[in-house]
Amino acid sequence: MLSRLLLKFEDEIVQAQYLEERKAYYSKAFPIITSLVLILSIFVEVVYRIELFKSDLYSLYTSIANWICFGLLFSMSFLIRKFSLTRIFLCPIITIFVYYYLIVVDYDDTSKTLQLREMIGMTTVFLFNVFFNEMWFLNTIIFAPLFTLHAWKLNQSLSSFLVTQPEPDAEHITTFVIKIVYPIAVYCAIAYRSE
Repeated sequence: MLSRLLLKFEDEIVQAQYLEERKAYYSKAFPIITSLVLILSIFVEVVYRIELFKSDLYSLYTSIANWICFGLLFSMSFLIRKFSLTRIFLCPIITIFVYYYLIVVDYDDTSKTLQLREMIGMTTVFLFNVFFNEMWFLNTIIFAPLFTLHAWKLNQSLSSFLVTQPEPDAEHITTFVIKIVYPIAVYCAIAYRSE
């Protein structure tokens, strides 16, 4: 049987078998994801160095973020073989990485791309949540502030398209809070059920 909050097996033998299966799974998954982040990092470095994009402070931050993410995943690819607890950090790291690209790197204020990127970002984060969820409350704690920040930034961008910007009233704030709480609750429920 599973405990309610932490979703751990109460039987030690079953828990040990489960941890071995997870270790084998992540021993295969970490190198694949690490390779993809390496390809992304090299691609971004090449693009920034030949100056297809404007080279500024964001390009430096993006390079640093890419290489830190790659370094973390690369080291975790080896650590997973010794420490099975390493697996719980994959989903939060990928969630932070995706939201870094959504909030900082790939953010565009045009109304046509805002909703498409929001949908792609949410789908990607939910997909990684289903595939790599190991500790539902840690993933939710990481997801909630990142999603809130992204929703706030999206709300700021959309309100700039209005000709007259109304003062935020109680109804507007309540609606905004509900629009934030609902996806976080859904993410939490999916994380809990998929663990």
